[in-house]
Amino acid sequence: MLQQLAAQEHQQHAAELLCQQKASEAEHIHQADELQHTQQEVVQQHATQKCCDLEQQEWLEDLYQEYGPAFAEKHEEDLQRRRHAVLESLLESLMVNLIMVYLQMNHLILPMSTKIKFKKGVLQLLVILMVILIMVCLSMNHLILPMSTGIKAINSPCHQGIDHIRSQLSVIILV
Repeated sequence: MLQQLAAQEHQQHAAELLCQQKASEAEHIHQADELQHTQQEVVQQHATQKCCDLEQQEWLEDLYQEYGPAFAEKHEEDLQRRRHAVLESLLESLMVNLIMVYLQMNHLILPMSTKIKFKKGVLQLLVILMVILIMVCLSMNHLILPMSTGIKAINSPCHQGIDHIRSQLSVIILV
């Protein structure tokens, strides 16, 4: 009788572990699909941008031949500003997606939730990530020197945290 109860309890525990494992696998598959979808969006936007660039380059050459160099140069400057704005928007969207995927994969927020529930210490992490994102945007607009020149929070307790997050984001971007 005791052996039957122990066997039933063991089977029930094994079934619970199997359910948990399948749920975890399903969550990882969902996160991988989400990351792949994000990467596909970036590739598609890049391809669209290249196509637009080729069309606009042909258009600029036509302008140059038809109206002269001064007119074409003015339009080329406008084109460069638009390209810069598109690139900045693409970078912002990619950074936000990478941050969200990173937080979801490390179980710091609930995936695909309408209300993001923060675990302990996550709010500080998000603030640091937003500071990095703002620094990247400022650097792209040439308002500050690029981050590679060594802009650091000297003598700050969050200095090591920023370096850690930069290295983590680098790993995510490389993957």
